[in-house]
Amino acid sequence: MSVPTESLSDFAKEISEALTRSAQLAREDAIKHGTSLVFWKDGKIVYVTAEELKARAAAEKQKTTLK
Repeated sequence: MSVPTESLSDFAKEISEALTRSAQLAREDAIKHGTSLVFWKDGKIVYVTAEELKARAAAEKQKTTLK
């Protein structure tokens, strides 16, 4: 049984969108509760504080309103 390629690409797109929403919710929760996000990047553990997340969100919001 084979699945059409179009269905697979639609499924992959839905997965990507869900992961993007999940990451955004994680950032919002970290800001709301004043906690850091912790993740692995370039072989190192990285901590991003709630304050850094707030600053990034404000910069992103400003960037999108200027367009």
